[in-house]
Amino acid sequence: MQIQQRSRADLNDSKIRKNHSLSDQSDILSDYQEFDIDQPQSEKISDYYQIQRNQTAKPSKLDEKQYFGLKEKLALIDFNKLMDDLSIYFSIALRFFLILSVLAILTDCIRDYIIKKRISLELIEAESQVKFQKEYSFVLLGSENSGKSTFGNLLLGFELFDTRKSQQSQSLPAVIINGTLFGEDDGQKIRVIDSQGHENQDQKDFENASKLIYLLKKNPIHNALIYVLEIQNLISENSLNELRLRFYKSAFKDFLKNTIFVVSKWSFHQNHTDQRAKENIDLNEVYQLLQKLLVAVGFENPNPTVYFIDSFYDPEDQLQKGMFNQSFESFWNV
Repeated sequence: MQIQQRSRADLNDSKIRKNHSLSDQSDILSDYQEFDIDQPQSEKISDYYQIQRNQTAKPSKLDEKQYFGLKEKLALIDFNKLMDDLSIYFSIALRFFLILSVLAILTDCIRDYIIKKRISLELIEAESQVKFQKEYSFVLLGSENSGKSTFGNLLLGFELFDTRKSQQSQSLPAVIINGTLFGEDDGQKIRVIDSQGHENQDQKDFENASKLIYLLKKNPIHNALIYVLEIQNLISENSLNELRLRFYKSAFKDFLKNTIFVVSKWSFHQNHTDQRAKENIDLNEVYQLLQKLLVAVGFENPNPTVYFIDSFYDPEDQLQKGMFNQSFESFWNV
């Protein structure tokens, strides 16, 4: 009895399970049927998937704002990067331009310097050629025994002027000799005019002086008047010194301006140097005595050009030779 009842119960359970199973299958089938209803037709499947992709790719309104905002930020970043790159390129170009400008300026300066240097050298060479082609003329003035003729011979390089004052030479108002400086073959051309000294106030001296003035005015081409001083004659304050200078002052225009004073017996030998030191005779003393004499003649605030040259120097003595070269170079470049 119990077995029969259990079998019925089992049978009922079995029916219930079967019904559930059929119900589940029916649900699954209905799902498949619903799925089949939603699926596109086979001939339009490609269009369907294309629409699905488009719908998936299309952003929402919020996504659009983010998208365009991101796009603007990217564009701004690209613009800033472009400006930075342009700034770098401009800076490089500017530096390159500045370097080229500096190089151009330096090139122009160097070229101008070279041109000016070349012109300067050409002018110096031209002046040198003109200087040697031009003849310099000197007029020797002063008292007898002042060393005028000796200084003239020194300039010419030979014993051409009569230093013994023969009767024939004293009868002439002046002696003119052409030559070259120091007698060198390629030396500067010079003309030396040696006047007669004026030691007396007799008629003969004034006649010679007048003839000299006439000769010089007839041939006015002379570069300088060289007034040769004798140191002892200047120290002794000989009255004839003033007389001579007054005569030359009236005879020559701008006499003091065109005159070089030369003390031609200023020996640089050690014995003579010691002797002058004992007598307190120095360059400043001689200069002051000459200024005093020129003031007495009538020159106001005289500032004469004076050179101390030893016309009797010993060329074998290096000290005397050196001092002579130094003093004569200053005289020649005056």
